[in-house]
Amino acid sequence: MENTEFARRVRLLMSKNGKTLAQIAEQTGNAVSTVSTWRRGRIPKSPRAKEMLAEALGATTDELYTFHSGEIFANEKPSPRMAESGDTSANEASVANTRRRIRLYFRDFLESVDTQEELEKIFTDLRVFFPLSPSAKRQSAGARR
Repeated sequence: MENTEFARRVRLLMSKNGKTLAQIAEQTGNAVSTVSTWRRGRIPKSPRAKEMLAEALGATTDELYTFHSGEIFANEKPSPRMAESGDTSANEASVANTRRRIRLYFRDFLESVDTQEELEKIFTDLRVFFPLSPSAKRQSAGARR
């Protein structure tokens, strides 16, 4: 079963640490094709392979495999509590978790940008594709003071 969140984490850690498929294959003792399937979202089955992959990526197993409320592997079913859409505390926790994940992604993404020109283009694109509503603009301006 493939998992897009797991695949995203593997690719992000590979990029962040400058690792190639061949390097990870060598460190984990697996074939490059196996590591490639992990990068595409196939989660290693054996606990030892999971540990070795996390170590090769410079992460803990928790960072690589533990998803928080609202995050599940594609081959897992949501718990009854997560499935209850009427539970506002679960929904609020899920929204807060998603916001946190977006902040972390943007932080990692922005740290990978090298030039002022790239940053300006990204900022312009964000303003075009994700315009703030007038009330959000006021709240944002108030938060910066």
